[in-house]
Amino acid sequence: MATSARLPQNAPNSLAVKFGPVHITKSFSDIVGLFSKYGDVARLDTTLVSAAGLVVVTFYDVRDAQKAMAEFGAFAEPFASAPQDFRAVSVSTKDFAAAPSGGFQSFGDIAGVSASESDMSVEFYDMRAAQQVISNVPGARPKRSSDLNGAVPACLLAGGTPQAPQARPQPPQTSPEYLSVADAYMQMKNDRIEPVDIPLPTIAEAVARPKAVGKQRPGPAPSQQVEKVPTSNRPIREKVRAQDLLKFDIVPEMILSGEDTRTTVMVRNIAKVMSREGFLEQLEPCNLAESDEDPSEVISASRQDCAMVDAASQEVGENYTEIVFVRHALSLNNMFKESGPRNVWSVVKLNGYQAFDLDGHSKASEKNWKLNSTSKFKSGYAKACHVQQLCGNYSEDNFSSINWELWRNSRDCLLHPEGEESSEQLGRSLLQLVPPDMRIDGFYVSPLRRTLQTLLAVFGDIISHRPQSQVGIQPWAHETYNSESDRANDGDMNAKFLDRYVAHLDAQANRPLPSRAISSLQRGLNKLGKKWVRKYGRAHPKGTGVDAPLSANDTDAEPFYPLSWASTYHESKAQLAQRMIILRRWLKQLPTGGRYVLVAHGGISKALFGRKLDNLGVAVARFHRDADTEDAKTFFSDVWLAREHWSCSKIPGWYK
Repeated sequence: MATSARLPQNAPNSLAVKFGPVHITKSFSDIVGLFSKYGDVARLDTTLVSAAGLVVVTFYDVRDAQKAMAEFGAFAEPFASAPQDFRAVSVSTKDFAAAPSGGFQSFGDIAGVSASESDMSVEFYDMRAAQQVISNVPGARPKRSSDLNGAVPACLLAGGTPQAPQARPQPPQTSPEYLSVADAYMQMKNDRIEPVDIPLPTIAEAVARPKAVGKQRPGPAPSQQVEKVPTSNRPIREKVRAQDLLKFDIVPEMILSGEDTRTTVMVRNIAKVMSREGFLEQLEPCNLAESDEDPSEVISASRQDCAMVDAASQEVGENYTEIVFVRHALSLNNMFKESGPRNVWSVVKLNGYQAFDLDGHSKASEKNWKLNSTSKFKSGYAKACHVQQLCGNYSEDNFSSINWELWRNSRDCLLHPEGEESSEQLGRSLLQLVPPDMRIDGFYVSPLRRTLQTLLAVFGDIISHRPQSQVGIQPWAHETYNSESDRANDGDMNAKFLDRYVAHLDAQANRPLPSRAISSLQRGLNKLGKKWVRKYGRAHPKGTGVDAPLSANDTDAEPFYPLSWASTYHESKAQLAQRMIILRRWLKQLPTGGRYVLVAHGGISKALFGRKLDNLGVAVARFHRDADTEDAKTFFSDVWLAREHWSCSKIPGWYK
């Protein structure tokens, strides 16, 4: 524990600081630099900097916030932390006793510990430490600062003596026009009133350091006109003539002549929906599209990369529904296609099927499929079947055979082990990106094995933190048929596979998944039953659950997997378009105003949004309650890539 000083009770990580008119003209990077000298800045809100000189800054470490507040004195006030800014976590006494090696101190400096009947609460100084605990300790959940009364300071645990917090100078109250920083901020931001003229102290008055004694602040340039108000209660106001700002203008003729030697332009206020391709299009008229500068670096530099999103800013609205669409991770068949079929298989297409002749032999020899194979396809199957024990036929607990998979032509193929690792990495990123109070009303998934794996590997922990959210199967979201790897197994078979995969996740990373969610998925798969791919579903879904397959004679029946005239699996463009109408009808059954995750396939993303997502690509789409399910082009009112909408470049995007 790096410090023995006791924090003020419920000390927040956020401050509201009041600036003078001279400094509110500073650039964003200058303001960031001003606060960064106290510590790492998590978030900076400059919404009202031009209107009232108010800046709300959030530090990762509360000790840095305390240092900044001491420096700014009367012109800084504690500001209520956002819901996602938590420094404390609660864990059950059982999980607390089973803490990882090194204890909770291994995540960061501890500010205090408290206990209740069945829970232990650990308060950290740094928000990032608390978020790491949430990501790595099963059962851990955020605890808000208002619940920390009675916590034992870390200094007492270490045998130190707590120090009373020093009294801070009070802001001037003599002026009737004075508003507290927090009150003025909230009044203007909530009411959205026009900018008001509040007396604003200059930063020189607000910051008083012992080192500054004997030094004079540089006076204004001759071109500046200074207006001084001769009263002790009113601060000095400085005004700069507009012509003095002309030096910042860009004059193309001066650049061409060499008089202006500046070579860098900072682009600010880039819209979240601006993609890399869109940014390049904006540069083309300037002949900068082929610049060596990567525009994605410019975009990421202007944002906080993968910072936790503000749940309030993500409200869907009562008339809209939001779908977070996720394509499954890299599958074994994806790796097979990338490796090139001649490396492993001799492929013959026959009546829509792929017949595989393994290495020229009539029977597959599992001993030839090794973990150290130069073929990632072979090594992937070896690990999935022999190490992870995820291959079929699932009738016996310990039976996991490559032969069984290959002789079924890789039907309903599994994730490649690298795809599973990428899924878990994305899950950790989303756990830090998505605040605990961000609303997610349901998680739905295509009934194939690779999508089931992706759902649990990416969203398992997020589902655990939302026990009230619905979890279910959506058979109309199955992949478009191109090979046997796209044809789903029987529902009861994949229900058994789910048992084995959950056990694998638990054994691999001690990640117990909520039994309620797993049971819901298995009920949906068992309801689909045997040979459901040869059966029919309801063209006009009733509710959000899975219906048992219909008889072909039912007037509302549509085939799940259409057949060609030769009785082979084939889905025409018109049939796929009809299936997407059914899928959109199901989407309209979801309660309006909610947010729902759908894990499916690249072919489905292309059919819904017009573009194919990359493996683990995430798109965020919204539709209005009155949207026309028959109109594919106008159904979704907004479609964003999550990497842009949530400002996180770690999330994959469209397939290239």
